[in-house]
Amino acid sequence: MFETISGIVIKGRCFHNEQRLDFFPKHKSDRLALVYGKDGSGKTTCAKAFSLCAGNILAELEASLFDAEHNVKLLRPENGWKNIFVFDE
Repeated sequence: MFETISGIVIKGRCFHNEQRLDFFPKHKSDRLALVYGKDGSGKTTCAKAFSLCAGNILAELEASLFDAEHNVKLLRPENGWKNIFVFDE
């Protein structure tokens, strides 16, 4: 199921309302996302949201991975998704 993930749904910090961000619009097994933008545009919030999905505890955010193929948010496993790696600064 992990290979059908297209992005993330975030709420918190600079995203006051729930926001869906499509990082992987095409379903391929080997994927990488590079995020860049102006200061204050939400790059760190996106990294923290993926980190939350990976199992880290972050009180200021809500985040779920989104499966575009089935049009649903995926429930995070109790210990998080262990195949998510975030490199932030």
